[in-house]
Amino acid sequence: EAGDFFGEMSLLTGEVRGANAVALTRVDCYKLDKSGLEGTISRRPDLADDISVVMAHREMELSAVRERLDLESSRLKESENQMQLLTRIRRFFAIKA
Repeated sequence: EAGDFFGEMSLLTGEVRGANAVALTRVDCYKLDKSGLEGTISRRPDLADDISVVMAHREMELSAVRERLDLESSRLKESENQMQLLTRIRRFFAIKA
């Protein structure tokens, strides 16, 4: 959305970038590097606090999405395993489906 940002983890912590962004519509985007941000952070150190709130929220949301995907994946594997076991049991006892 307008005014939103991405790439903050790498910019603010120096960590390697861990995600990409793809625009679905036309976007005006500005690139900011550490040297470009240092002056602003020096003048407004409270900005780091505000951005860290957004970063923490985004990490929590990403973690929740990953956990749901892991849970869905586990459920799918369990279901597939159950069907394979059922097939083996039916074969062993000569049960017609």
